[in-house]
Amino acid sequence: MIPTAIRYLIEGAHQAPSADNSQPWSFAWDGHTLTVRYLNNGPGAAVFGSDSHCEQLTMGAVIENLVQLADSIGMTGDWDSQRQGTNYLRFSPDSVNVEKALDRAHTVFTRHTNRFSFLKQLLTESVIESIEGLAENDCAVVIYRDANDIAALSHLIRDASSMRFRNRQLHEWFGETLRFSPEQVARGNGLDVRTIELPPGGSALLHLIKDWRRMAFLNRLGMYRVLSQIESQAANKSPAFVAVLCPPDEAVMAGRLMERVWLNLERLGLSAQPYYVLSDQLVRLEKGQLPEGLLAEGRQLSKQARGFFGGESFPHMLLRVGYANKPAPRSRRLPLDSVIETAPSPP
Repeated sequence: MIPTAIRYLIEGAHQAPSADNSQPWSFAWDGHTLTVRYLNNGPGAAVFGSDSHCEQLTMGAVIENLVQLADSIGMTGDWDSQRQGTNYLRFSPDSVNVEKALDRAHTVFTRHTNRFSFLKQLLTESVIESIEGLAENDCAVVIYRDANDIAALSHLIRDASSMRFRNRQLHEWFGETLRFSPEQVARGNGLDVRTIELPPGGSALLHLIKDWRRMAFLNRLGMYRVLSQIESQAANKSPAFVAVLCPPDEAVMAGRLMERVWLNLERLGLSAQPYYVLSDQLVRLEKGQLPEGLLAEGRQLSKQARGFFGGESFPHMLLRVGYANKPAPRSRRLPLDSVIETAPSPP
């Protein structure tokens, strides 16, 4: 039997963001220790894995949710974040009996992605100061508001997106995550197309291009240019971008800081959309995972990114930030019991 307070922590951790809502995690309680581990159980296994930059970001966000919730209810204990195999965290609480109310209005539970357009309202100086002040150790949070900076970021996103739309592995992963019907959405994972701001006929277009054979044919006609330009235009209309900059090997800390920023934005009444495509292409270039035909573009993208962010800092995540123009549907989650194990798994 899982104590109520421990189940509460798991519920909050289960709300963390992940690549196209893939939710690659599991939780185990053995009566003394809560263990959090990466769960390699979906179509993303061939695209991302426990050692991937993307999943380290995700697990960092899971850890941040747990830490914030435990702090909010006054639960203390031994936190062991030394990664062992697929195990990312062990938390042994001093006591599972807490006197504070379990607040499900906490921003851990209300944070979500908003892919719709934002108002033109600018961020206030007090908002800027509160976000930039979240930097930790060698990780920094930088907010870009200048029109030239946002234009430069949108160009980087365009070029990275252009590469992604020509990468069969990434495109097939994207197609597998799309959820069109209520029955598909009810599965609790994947990317609900209602959460994407699509033009008329946009859903039908996604249906058409999810098959790589069609996409490959349309790419010969320049489809990747059209789609990447659409992403670039949406980014260019953003009132601000937040970048999480850390040394390249600090992906878990970057994930924690990303989530901390995102939760703080939620508290301040702002919305955010993550743009991971730039980081993903840069990581794939570094690890030799880009197709041969995209290597030259990858090198050029890396050169441009270093020039913009500085050679010592790696852009682990970009967040498009602003005030929501309209509410965005929330992504579903897998049933909680499906991600809870009866005992911790060995490393």
